[in-house]
Amino acid sequence: MLIASDLLPLQLSSLPQHGSGMFGLWGAAPRLVQFIAARYRDRVRGAIVVELGAGSCGAPGLACAALGAAHVVLTDVPWGPVLPMLRRNVSRTREIFPDICPIEVRACVWGCHCPLSGRKIREPDEAVKDKLPPGLDVCSTAEEPLPASVGAPQMRLILGADIAYQPWQYQALLQSICDCRPKSALEQGDKEAARSSVAGGPPPFVALLALAERGGGSLSDFLSLAKAEGLSCECLEEPRRGGVDADIGTDALVSIWMLS
Repeated sequence: MLIASDLLPLQLSSLPQHGSGMFGLWGAAPRLVQFIAARYRDRVRGAIVVELGAGSCGAPGLACAALGAAHVVLTDVPWGPVLPMLRRNVSRTREIFPDICPIEVRACVWGCHCPLSGRKIREPDEAVKDKLPPGLDVCSTAEEPLPASVGAPQMRLILGADIAYQPWQYQALLQSICDCRPKSALEQGDKEAARSSVAGGPPPFVALLALAERGGGSLSDFLSLAKAEGLSCECLEEPRRGGVDADIGTDALVSIWMLS
Protein backbone atom coordinates (compact mmCIF):
# COMPACT_ATOMS: atom_id res chain seq x y z
CA MET A 1 0.00 0.00 0.00
CA LEU A 2 1.41 3.40 -0.98
CA ILE A 3 0.63 6.33 1.28
CA ALA A 4 1.69 9.32 -0.73
CA SER A 5 1.69 13.00 -1.03
CA ASP A 6 3.65 14.65 -3.80
CA LEU A 7 6.25 15.41 -1.12
CA LEU A 8 6.47 12.16 0.83
CA PRO A 9 5.99 8.53 -0.32
CA LEU A 10 5.54 5.80 2.29
CA GLN A 11 5.23 2.10 1.41
CA LEU A 12 3.26 0.38 4.19
CA SER A 13 1.48 -2.91 4.84
CA SER A 14 -1.87 -3.38 6.57
CA LEU A 15 -4.17 -6.21 7.61
CA PRO A 16 -7.58 -5.32 6.16
CA GLN A 17 -8.88 -8.87 6.45
CA HIS A 18 -9.36 -8.35 10.18
CA GLY A 19 -12.11 -5.81 9.57
CA SER A 20 -10.93 -3.38 12.23
CA GLY A 21 -9.44 0.07 11.87
CA MET A 22 -6.39 -0.79 13.94
CA PHE A 23 -5.38 -3.35 11.28
CA GLY A 24 -6.11 -1.30 8.16
CA LEU A 25 -5.87 2.28 6.97
CA TRP A 26 -8.66 4.80 7.31
CA GLY A 27 -8.87 7.89 5.15
CA ALA A 28 -7.93 10.25 7.98
CA ALA A 29 -4.34 8.94 8.09
CA PRO A 30 -3.28 9.93 4.53
CA ARG A 31 -5.14 13.22 5.04
CA LEU A 32 -3.02 13.92 8.14
CA VAL A 33 0.17 12.86 6.33
CA GLN A 34 -0.63 15.28 3.50
CA PHE A 35 -1.35 18.11 5.95
CA ILE A 36 1.91 17.59 7.84
CA ALA A 37 4.01 17.29 4.68
CA ALA A 38 2.49 20.41 3.10
CA ARG A 39 1.95 22.72 6.06
CA TYR A 40 3.60 21.49 9.25
CA ARG A 41 7.00 20.09 8.35
CA ASP A 42 8.97 22.99 9.84
CA ARG A 43 7.49 22.29 13.28
CA VAL A 44 8.14 18.56 12.94
CA ARG A 45 11.90 18.97 12.58
CA GLY A 46 13.59 18.26 15.90
CA ALA A 47 10.31 17.40 17.65
CA ILE A 48 9.42 14.47 19.86
CA VAL A 49 6.43 12.85 18.13
CA VAL A 50 3.94 10.45 19.70
CA GLU A 51 1.19 8.83 17.63
CA LEU A 52 -1.81 7.52 19.56
CA GLY A 53 -3.84 4.73 17.95
CA ALA A 54 -1.21 4.23 15.26
CA GLY A 55 -2.77 0.94 14.15
CA SER A 56 -0.75 -1.45 12.02
CA CYS A 57 0.46 1.33 9.68
CA GLY A 58 1.55 4.33 11.77
CA ALA A 59 1.57 6.49 8.66
CA PRO A 60 1.46 9.97 10.32
CA GLY A 61 4.19 9.12 12.84
CA LEU A 62 6.42 7.53 10.21
CA ALA A 63 5.91 10.57 7.98
CA CYS A 64 7.20 12.76 10.80
CA ALA A 65 10.26 10.53 11.19
CA ALA A 66 10.99 10.97 7.48
CA LEU A 67 10.53 14.74 7.81
CA GLY A 68 13.19 15.17 10.49
CA ALA A 69 11.63 14.51 13.90
CA ALA A 70 14.11 13.89 16.71
CA HIS A 71 12.31 10.85 18.13
CA VAL A 72 9.06 9.07 17.23
CA VAL A 73 6.94 6.80 19.45
CA LEU A 74 4.13 4.82 17.80
CA THR A 75 1.51 3.38 20.15
CA ASP A 76 -1.49 1.09 20.06
CA VAL A 77 -3.16 -1.65 22.08
CA PRO A 78 -1.15 -4.67 23.31
CA TRP A 79 -3.23 -7.42 21.69
CA GLY A 80 -3.62 -9.00 18.28
CA PRO A 81 -1.11 -8.60 15.43
CA VAL A 82 -1.23 -4.80 15.35
CA LEU A 83 2.12 -4.08 17.08
CA PRO A 84 4.11 -6.73 15.14
CA MET A 85 2.77 -5.32 11.85
CA LEU A 86 3.57 -1.80 13.04
CA ARG A 87 7.16 -2.86 13.74
CA ARG A 88 7.35 -4.32 10.23
CA ASN A 89 6.28 -0.97 8.78
CA VAL A 90 8.94 0.79 10.84
CA SER A 91 11.54 -1.52 9.27
CA ARG A 92 10.20 -0.88 5.76
CA THR A 93 10.31 2.87 6.34
CA ARG A 94 13.93 2.62 7.46
CA GLU A 95 14.76 0.92 4.17
CA ILE A 96 13.37 3.94 2.29
CA PHE A 97 14.73 6.57 4.70
CA PRO A 98 17.87 5.01 6.26
CA ASP A 99 18.92 8.14 8.16
CA ILE A 100 15.69 8.78 10.07
CA CYS A 101 15.48 9.27 13.82
CA PRO A 102 14.92 6.56 16.46
CA ILE A 103 11.41 5.08 16.20
CA GLU A 104 9.85 3.06 19.01
CA VAL A 105 6.69 0.96 19.03
CA ARG A 106 5.00 0.81 22.42
CA ALA A 107 1.82 -0.66 23.87
CA CYS A 108 -0.66 1.86 25.22
CA VAL A 109 -4.16 1.40 26.60
CA TRP A 110 -5.49 4.96 26.72
CA GLY A 111 -5.72 6.41 30.18
CA CYS A 112 -3.75 3.48 31.63
CA HIS A 113 -0.27 3.43 30.08
CA CYS A 114 2.00 6.43 29.63
CA PRO A 115 2.35 6.77 25.82
CA LEU A 116 5.96 7.91 26.15
CA SER A 117 7.19 5.04 28.31
CA GLY A 118 4.62 2.27 27.93
CA ARG A 119 4.48 1.97 31.73
CA LYS A 120 1.20 1.49 33.53
CA ILE A 121 0.52 4.67 35.48
CA ARG A 122 -3.09 4.11 36.56
CA GLU A 123 -5.88 1.57 36.36
CA PRO A 124 -8.09 1.84 33.28
CA ASP A 125 -11.42 3.49 33.97
CA GLU A 126 -14.53 1.33 34.05
CA ALA A 127 -15.65 2.29 30.53
CA VAL A 128 -12.33 1.12 29.09
CA LYS A 129 -12.04 -1.93 31.36
CA ASP A 130 -15.39 -3.24 30.13
CA LYS A 131 -14.12 -3.22 26.54
CA LEU A 132 -10.78 -4.95 27.12
CA PRO A 133 -10.36 -8.53 25.83
CA PRO A 134 -11.30 -11.11 28.51
CA GLY A 135 -8.35 -12.15 30.64
CA LEU A 136 -6.05 -9.37 29.44
CA ASP A 137 -3.50 -8.47 32.10
CA VAL A 138 -3.00 -4.72 31.71
CA CYS A 139 0.44 -4.29 33.21
CA SER A 140 3.70 -2.46 32.68
CA THR A 141 5.37 -3.21 29.37
CA ALA A 142 8.75 -2.64 31.06
CA GLU A 143 9.81 -0.06 28.50
CA GLU A 144 12.47 2.49 29.30
CA PRO A 145 11.68 6.22 29.28
CA LEU A 146 12.88 8.38 26.43
CA PRO A 147 16.61 9.15 26.54
CA ALA A 148 17.55 12.35 28.35
CA SER A 149 19.11 13.58 25.10
CA VAL A 150 15.63 14.06 23.63
CA GLY A 151 14.26 15.76 26.71
CA ALA A 152 13.31 19.15 27.77
CA PRO A 153 13.09 22.08 25.40
CA GLN A 154 11.95 20.27 22.27
CA MET A 155 8.59 20.57 20.63
CA ARG A 156 6.29 17.70 21.61
CA LEU A 157 3.84 16.74 18.87
CA ILE A 158 0.99 14.27 19.49
CA LEU A 159 -0.75 12.72 16.48
CA GLY A 160 -4.00 10.86 15.99
CA ALA A 161 -5.93 9.87 12.86
CA ASP A 162 -9.64 9.06 13.25
CA ILE A 163 -9.25 8.05 16.89
CA ALA A 164 -12.17 9.95 18.46
CA TYR A 165 -15.26 8.06 17.31
CA GLN A 166 -16.23 5.95 20.34
CA PRO A 167 -17.73 8.06 23.15
CA TRP A 168 -16.65 5.59 25.84
CA GLN A 169 -13.02 6.25 24.82
CA TYR A 170 -13.12 10.06 24.88
CA GLN A 171 -12.04 10.60 28.48
CA ALA A 172 -9.28 7.99 28.35
CA LEU A 173 -7.99 9.36 25.04
CA LEU A 174 -7.83 12.89 26.42
CA GLN A 175 -6.04 11.58 29.50
CA SER A 176 -3.38 10.01 27.27
CA ILE A 177 -3.00 13.25 25.31
CA CYS A 178 -2.51 15.14 28.57
CA ASP A 179 -0.06 12.48 29.81
CA CYS A 180 2.21 13.47 26.90
CA ARG A 181 2.21 17.12 27.92
CA PRO A 182 5.68 18.05 29.22
CA LYS A 183 6.09 19.59 32.63
CA SER A 184 7.65 23.01 33.03
CA ALA A 185 11.02 23.39 34.70
CA LEU A 186 9.21 24.89 37.68
CA GLU A 187 6.85 21.90 37.95
CA GLN A 188 9.89 19.62 37.94
CA GLY A 189 11.47 21.59 40.78
CA ASP A 190 14.29 23.09 38.73
CA LYS A 191 14.05 26.72 39.78
CA GLU A 192 17.27 27.75 38.05
CA ALA A 193 16.10 26.41 34.71
CA ALA A 194 12.72 28.01 35.28
CA ARG A 195 14.30 31.44 35.75
CA SER A 196 16.25 31.06 32.50
CA SER A 197 13.18 30.06 30.47
CA VAL A 198 10.22 32.15 29.43
CA ALA A 199 8.18 32.34 32.65
CA GLY A 200 9.37 28.83 33.48
CA GLY A 201 7.01 27.54 30.82
CA PRO A 202 7.02 24.01 29.39
CA PRO A 203 8.26 23.15 25.90
CA PRO A 204 5.74 23.66 23.09
CA PHE A 205 3.01 21.00 23.10
CA VAL A 206 0.57 20.40 20.26
CA ALA A 207 -1.79 17.56 19.36
CA LEU A 208 -2.68 17.31 15.67
CA LEU A 209 -5.78 15.19 15.12
CA ALA A 210 -7.51 14.23 11.88
CA LEU A 211 -11.08 13.70 13.07
CA ALA A 212 -14.16 12.35 11.33
CA GLU A 213 -17.84 12.39 12.23
CA ARG A 214 -18.71 8.71 12.08
CA GLY A 215 -19.67 5.73 14.21
CA GLY A 216 -21.59 6.47 17.38
CA GLY A 217 -19.50 9.44 18.42
CA SER A 218 -19.94 13.18 18.23
CA LEU A 219 -16.99 15.39 17.34
CA SER A 220 -18.52 18.32 19.20
CA ASP A 221 -18.84 16.21 22.37
CA PHE A 222 -15.18 15.20 22.15
CA LEU A 223 -14.04 18.78 21.67
CA SER A 224 -16.19 19.94 24.59
CA LEU A 225 -14.50 17.37 26.83
CA ALA A 226 -11.09 18.48 25.55
CA LYS A 227 -11.85 22.08 26.52
CA ALA A 228 -12.99 20.89 29.96
CA GLU A 229 -9.53 19.29 30.35
CA GLY A 230 -7.94 22.71 29.76
CA LEU A 231 -7.01 22.13 26.11
CA SER A 232 -7.61 24.79 23.47
CA CYS A 233 -9.10 23.48 20.22
CA GLU A 234 -8.58 25.07 16.81
CA CYS A 235 -9.77 23.78 13.43
CA LEU A 236 -6.85 24.02 10.97
CA GLU A 237 -8.67 22.54 7.96
CA GLU A 238 -12.38 22.32 7.41
CA PRO A 239 -14.05 18.95 6.76
CA ARG A 240 -13.48 17.29 3.41
CA ARG A 241 -13.11 13.76 2.15
CA GLY A 242 -10.29 12.01 3.97
CA GLY A 243 -8.62 10.42 0.98
CA VAL A 244 -8.33 7.04 -0.70
CA ASP A 245 -9.41 4.33 1.72
CA ALA A 246 -9.46 1.15 -0.30
CA ASP A 247 -9.01 -1.24 2.60
CA ILE A 248 -11.75 -0.12 4.98
CA GLY A 249 -13.96 1.73 2.54
CA THR A 250 -15.11 4.53 4.82
CA ASP A 251 -15.80 7.84 3.14
CA ALA A 252 -16.28 10.20 6.07
CA LEU A 253 -15.60 13.91 6.07
CA VAL A 254 -12.32 14.58 7.89
CA SER A 255 -11.18 17.82 9.52
CA ILE A 256 -7.78 18.67 11.02
CA TRP A 257 -7.74 19.97 14.61
CA MET A 258 -5.01 21.34 16.83
CA LEU A 259 -5.26 20.81 20.58
CA SER A 260 -2.79 22.62 22.81
